[in-house]
Amino acid sequence: MPLVESCLPEETLMAWERKRSSETDAKGSRSLEHLMTFLRLEVQGDEMVQLAKSGFGTNIRKKDPPTERIKPNDLMTASALVSSENSAGKKSNNCIFCDKFHPSEKCYTARKMSMIAKRQLLLRKGACFICFKTGHLSKNCEVRNNINCSKCNYSHFEIMCPKLDKNCDQRCSVKTENSLSNSNRNESIYFQTLCVFIRVKGREKRIRVLIDSACENSYISESVMNSLKVTPLREETIIHSLFGGE
Repeated sequence: MPLVESCLPEETLMAWERKRSSETDAKGSRSLEHLMTFLRLEVQGDEMVQLAKSGFGTNIRKKDPPTERIKPNDLMTASALVSSENSAGKKSNNCIFCDKFHPSEKCYTARKMSMIAKRQLLLRKGACFICFKTGHLSKNCEVRNNINCSKCNYSHFEIMCPKLDKNCDQRCSVKTENSLSNSNRNESIYFQTLCVFIRVKGREKRIRVLIDSACENSYISESVMNSLKVTPLREETIIHSLFGGE
């Protein structure tokens, strides 16, 4: 369900969360069937509103709340725009993710969160996905044109870029591979073995086979060859080397 919800528009997600919180069985309402029913009712409601507006020939106009204009000459960067004073004249420097005193786009805690977790946290607090300020949606954000991601060039901070999750997965994979290659060389390594009987021209010998699934060739010791009195069909020089050239 979180993956499906993350694909919905921000305004629809906020309406869905309000509906779920108003129901008594919040866990039971978090299902795909309830979500599809909610979306169907939302579409029907929107169609009824459009029908009523066109039937009476009236246009419903929304009055935007008064906002303080920001002069371009005063604030030159996206970080300065976000940390500017709001319309009430109060500064909001607390991080939206951890409530500490630093810009939200610089939050170290948020960098370790998944994209779904960050979006859900912003939805619960009613914050914009672009500037992290509360009181408006992303589509109504006045500073969206002043914020540009350095990774994908979209209107959001780098901390909200979907590429961060991919880079995190790659870093975790590289870290795991490095830890395996840098393991202690003195540690014992156990392989699977098997006791078998080998018979060549009436001669039989019991030997132990070492099973290495990563090996591309099969080998036999010289002592086994001598005891069975077999001769090699051809000779081939093979050089084995470990990581680091040792």
